[in-house]
Amino acid sequence: MAYDFYADNYAITENMTIDSGVLFDVEDISVENSVSVFNQGEIYGDIFICDMCTLMLQNSGLIDGRVVLGDKAELVWVVESANDTVDVSLADEYSVRIRNNKNVIGESEIFDMAQDAKTVVLENANVRIESGNLIKNLNLEYQGVTTVWIENAEMYAWHAILTNLDLDDSVVILVDRPDPMYAVSADISDGQLFIKTRRETEYTKVFANRIELGKFLDLVRRDKNNDSFFAKIDSVKTMTELQNVLKDSVLSRPMNLMDMVQNIDMHEMNNWSHNINSVGGEIVWSDLGVFYGARLDGMIEKDNIKIFGNLFSGDLFATDSMTEYEGWISGGSLGLMFRDDKYLVRGKAGLTIAKFDLDAVFDGNKSVRNPVGNNLWAVTDFGRVYQVKSVMYFMPTVGVGANRVDILNDSRFNLMGRIGAEYGVVWNGVMVDYDLSVGGNIDSFGNLVGNIKLGFMSKMDRAGGELTLGIVDNENGPSYQISVGARFVF
Repeated sequence: MAYDFYADNYAITENMTIDSGVLFDVEDISVENSVSVFNQGEIYGDIFICDMCTLMLQNSGLIDGRVVLGDKAELVWVVESANDTVDVSLADEYSVRIRNNKNVIGESEIFDMAQDAKTVVLENANVRIESGNLIKNLNLEYQGVTTVWIENAEMYAWHAILTNLDLDDSVVILVDRPDPMYAVSADISDGQLFIKTRRETEYTKVFANRIELGKFLDLVRRDKNNDSFFAKIDSVKTMTELQNVLKDSVLSRPMNLMDMVQNIDMHEMNNWSHNINSVGGEIVWSDLGVFYGARLDGMIEKDNIKIFGNLFSGDLFATDSMTEYEGWISGGSLGLMFRDDKYLVRGKAGLTIAKFDLDAVFDGNKSVRNPVGNNLWAVTDFGRVYQVKSVMYFMPTVGVGANRVDILNDSRFNLMGRIGAEYGVVWNGVMVDYDLSVGGNIDSFGNLVGNIKLGFMSKMDRAGGELTLGIVDNENGPSYQISVGARFVF
């Protein structure tokens, strides 16, 4: 009906539509068949539904009146969009049919319009579940395919969100913001629809936006040596936790392999006590692992100038708490020192190369076997020498250091200022000379270093020995060094 209509009585015998803006003012409106009425305008008057008749009433306008039901008559409010309102005050008994709605209708909206309804029929309906506690309390029936939208599957995991379902009812679950960490499924049990989630362990699905990383993780899962790693990453609950575990792993972040190498080199950078001819062995250990190696130190001295260097090589046994691995480390350094009774200038540079025995690490694009990394470093100090007679000295120092670490496609560079001090004592005996030095410094990153060296030299044999103890405390925690060597003079 596209025009205003005024009357005392009007009989509805077939489907009709009252257009928007139309006034339908009839005192008594009788429905004499089972019909559908779509009101977009304004209806003023009472509606009487004949015995055993059904009125399918879709209303996005105004109805001012009452709906009176005949014997076994039925009023069904039809909802196809959020614009279709259900005026529950019009009739004592009614049903609601939500059908073919392209725009999703929220659970709370459905509950508000249908909480007193005899039945709620979902006919090819699109429904958003907001809490899971409202819509399931309605007397639901289903026709066609019901599409259920949820925002967070974990919120509804193992909770019933729909009721009165038969096994042949069709329900589609759509997740607005799916968490790639979880696979979502649904199950109908005892007429109830349950949302089920399980932790996704197929990482090409978890990292759909970083597919190469996902492929790598799925590939290395086949290696039983990585069971501890996967036990860890499979157990975390959130993407943030997963990213943190991957950040700590040597498999997914090979730069972590170089942490122990840097620990070893920090001992080398800050230990000036090896500027003498010696051969021996050393051990460096921390929570990251342990390094056993042999070393050779040499020195040439003329007047106040010393040229010194060293070579070392050994085996590494390490872990990131998830993956145990081994490696081979070899390095060396060359330095120059000037010292008189007032001033000290010294510097040295070194290179350390490490090869790690791992079947697979991720270089950012693909899996790589037995990665190789290196650490190039340099350090220089300037100090004031305070000599006490000829047996004791104290030297405060200030300096700068730098290092560059490279492994596969990754690198990092550090530049740091440093301050420190060194104290030493020399005892000249009749047959044997003894020496003790204690040094330490702190750099601009807050890394602390300390070392003690005790040595002796037989004047007759032109040979002796030395013991060096060192400690480094950096972002990886403390590491310790013990070096034992045999001294000799050419």
